[in-house]
Amino acid sequence: MSFLKTLRSKILTGFILSITATFLILLYLVNLQIKNINIPLTEDLNQQIIDAKANEVGTWLYQRISELRVISENEMFKTMDMDMIRPYIRSLNKKVNSKYGNENETFAVVSLEGKGWINDDVTIDINNREYFQEALSTDKEFIISNPIISKSDSEPIVIIAYPIYNVQGKKVGFIDGAINLSKLSEIASGITLQDGVAWIMDGDGNIFTSKNGAKTNIKNMDYYGYKGFKEASENMLKGESGTHTIVKPDGGKAALKYASIPYAKGWSLGIIISLNRMYEDTNRLIHLIIIFGVILLIISILISILFSSSVVKPIRVLQKLMAKVEDGNLNSYYKITGNDEIAELGKSFNNMLTKINDLINKVYTEQNKKRKAEFQALQSQIKPHFLYNTLDTIQWKAIEVNDFEVADMITALSNLFRISISKGKEIITLGEEIEHIKSYLLIQKIRYEDILEYTILFDESLKKCKVLKLLIQPIVENSIYHGIKNKRSKGLIGISIFKENNDICITVKDDGIGINAEELKIINSQLHEIREENNNVGFGLFNVNERIKLAYGTSYGVKISSIFGNGTEVIIKIPIVNEVD
Repeated sequence: MSFLKTLRSKILTGFILSITATFLILLYLVNLQIKNINIPLTEDLNQQIIDAKANEVGTWLYQRISELRVISENEMFKTMDMDMIRPYIRSLNKKVNSKYGNENETFAVVSLEGKGWINDDVTIDINNREYFQEALSTDKEFIISNPIISKSDSEPIVIIAYPIYNVQGKKVGFIDGAINLSKLSEIASGITLQDGVAWIMDGDGNIFTSKNGAKTNIKNMDYYGYKGFKEASENMLKGESGTHTIVKPDGGKAALKYASIPYAKGWSLGIIISLNRMYEDTNRLIHLIIIFGVILLIISILISILFSSSVVKPIRVLQKLMAKVEDGNLNSYYKITGNDEIAELGKSFNNMLTKINDLINKVYTEQNKKRKAEFQALQSQIKPHFLYNTLDTIQWKAIEVNDFEVADMITALSNLFRISISKGKEIITLGEEIEHIKSYLLIQKIRYEDILEYTILFDESLKKCKVLKLLIQPIVENSIYHGIKNKRSKGLIGISIFKENNDICITVKDDGIGINAEELKIINSQLHEIREENNNVGFGLFNVNERIKLAYGTSYGVKISSIFGNGTEVIIKIPIVNEVD
């Protein structure tokens, strides 16, 4: 049995044995199977498929009914408080439309007078609808309408009307679910039995979801010219399941298979299958098995040899390459030939090597950048206590001579340095960052009193969030020196900080001279990548952007928009972080 130890020998042996055994068994059983078992089994399986598909449609409808039941039991509907219901329905429709599209279901709340509300733009009057009158006059749990044309978007739909009762048990309205017929058509069209055409028929005999979109009524004419369809459909309208033989327009015979759809009274799912087409595959199978079986038996050995070689050879190549990688050779790439699964495995192997090499290079580059940044930070450190004490002395000297403006500037400058240095920490609270920009703007306001105004708006709940320090000041500095000063008249800088989903958005907007379109395009292009070096133009902007991307990932950073002559807006996006890792 040592022959069976290799993969090639196992494939070869299994292939030959399976072909030979299958051929011998099929030759013996095929006639008996087809004549006595296969044909009735096929018919029974087809009927089971029809029954299962009908149950699938019914289950889908019941899910929609259950949704309406849950909605109707909400306390706000018991009081028909439209001020509460409207936003609820609006939100519900939005969620359903976003998840499934407009083919699944649209909800509307309807009063006893037939006034329906879907959204602020769409209201309907369905008082004259037959299903609505039935819903008013009956105590049924729900009513499913026959196909109608929607009054809101003129699309063919089916309505499920579910009553709403107040706390006293009195009917006060309805919650309606509008189902696009295309959804039911999609479910019904999922049947592919011998090229049969599937459709759904309602309680009035209307066929409305056939594949080619045709609509007819079996009370008036035969469906597509099939003789006997009208008589067979009487059982369908009674809610029965079964099979009828009918005559096709060309004189051939066909089987009409149908099943009742649960929860939809009088509805049936049907399919017409040609009898010749139903048995054609079976008869063809007999001849094909006999003819090709002999051929397969003769050439099975040759095929198995070629097949096993083509499968095993590239696997052996990959095996050797993997051994080289284990030894540290990360340039052992696989030469890809063909488009089969082995080729895909080779592509994955090559991609893995590329990513490993890229990761090694990336780690090496980032470590170098980190060491460089740490070295630069170390060089820029100063003795904070000496600086604060000196500024404090200057402040008191200014107060002694009643120069309070200078004293205020020194206080702001001291705060500016204190937060900038922050004991060497790179992470501070958003509240500290806001205090920092306030101090900076106070100094600049005194310097440029005649040309600078500013506003700062922020969400108080975000003040304790952790952020990289010095995010806002470089952007504001750009606004002053490149926007406001060049305007040569008084300008305004507006800063707003707010929460957006799980992120913090910081906008800095000025009404300065703006940026021309060509330069703006270059800046935005450079903001999309982390650069090794920066030029002097917009250094602060790129510095902030790169620090954010390195800290939080490439989905965060800085965006800039501007209209030349009308100002510039910069948006900083960072995640909400409540604790420092």
